[in-house]
Amino acid sequence: MVEQQILIDQLKEKLEKLMVVKTWDFSSACGDGPAVTASARRPYSVPLLKSMLHSLYPSSGTETGKVYTSPPAFSLARMMAGFRARSQMILSYIEDQDEVLHCHLSDQSDEEKENTDSQKHSINQRWTRKQASPCFPFEQSDMKCQVDKSSLCDKSVPQTDTATGEEIDCLQKSHVFNMQKLKNSELRLTEAKQKMRELALHIKMKEELIKELVRTGKDAECVSRQYSLKITKPEQESEQAKMELAETEKQLQELENKELRELPEKAKLQKEFRKKMDAAKLKVQELQLKMEQQQKILKLKDREIAAFKKKKNNSVGTLQKSEVANLFQICVDTEKKGVFIHPVSSL
Repeated sequence: MVEQQILIDQLKEKLEKLMVVKTWDFSSACGDGPAVTASARRPYSVPLLKSMLHSLYPSSGTETGKVYTSPPAFSLARMMAGFRARSQMILSYIEDQDEVLHCHLSDQSDEEKENTDSQKHSINQRWTRKQASPCFPFEQSDMKCQVDKSSLCDKSVPQTDTATGEEIDCLQKSHVFNMQKLKNSELRLTEAKQKMRELALHIKMKEELIKELVRTGKDAECVSRQYSLKITKPEQESEQAKMELAETEKQLQELENKELRELPEKAKLQKEFRKKMDAAKLKVQELQLKMEQQQKILKLKDREIAAFKKKKNNSVGTLQKSEVANLFQICVDTEKKGVFIHPVSSL
């Protein structure tokens, strides 16, 4: 914006220098005294030729001349109008491109710009009025048209300034609204991320609990296996005692079937066999009691293991369901609020 303004000022200075050179050429071409030079110093004019001076100021009544309009005057007016149109286009393009820069400008700078534009416009009007020549009345209409065009161009500048000011206000309001919306969405995003972190920690704790439950379940299975081994051992011993009892009964029957001549030996053998049978029966009874106790213990352990497995399965299922439901609810809430969050990959 500043560079464009500098360029416009430089072009205006060059144009003023060109106007001064033209007026000097006109004074040198006329050479008729100070009155002619004073009247010839006009903007948007071309140096007059001697033929035109003779036609305007004839030396005798018989001489007649034609007044010719100068094409360079129209070309200069065209150049001024084109320059102003280009400057106006450049200003509008810069204002469209630098909306953000205009947002940061203060009201004081806008007022100074309007004051400078009005001062330049008033100076240009004064300068054109002072430099108007009374010797050339046929060009006054052209000068008025050019002044009207310049005034219209200068009036369009404050209109564009007001339009751009309204656009800047709208842009500032929309910018503030968007920034507030962005801050709210960032706050919601941080809250959702905090909830996701808490849920991730909760899930890790539950996973550690599940691992602990699995480990205790394995320990319970090992204990039940040991108890089953302990139960199988007395079962084998009871079976062995039963076999021994059966053998002693068989031997006793064989002895009873034999016809022994000596009764005392027979009584002695019967006593021994009865003692063995009583001992075997006691042993079998003890083993049966022990087996019953161990079977009761094993049943209790089996019940505990089954209850533990059921509890573990229920806890894992409910945990997964609750965590998935919480994550789904958080995702739905964040999507409603305008924030998108990826779900946890661990689930």
